[in-house]
Amino acid sequence: MKEEQRSLPAEGKKTAVCHFCRSNNVKELLDVGQQPVSNRFLSTQAQAQKLYPIVMNQCQDCGLIQ
Repeated sequence: MKEEQRSLPAEGKKTAVCHFCRSNNVKELLDVGQQPVSNRFLSTQAQAQKLYPIVMNQCQDCGLIQ
């Protein structure tokens, strides 16, 4: 997915650098879109739910999946 097509909320943050080797060679493997927090249950259906991006990336240099 092209970066300009994705809209991240203010809380969202795209991983541009590997957390282990600090390489910039990070590739997106899986994007499941905007998801609610899994352990927060709403007391009413009218309650607003915050959504967060869930994206899995892999460093092409060291292989770390993040």
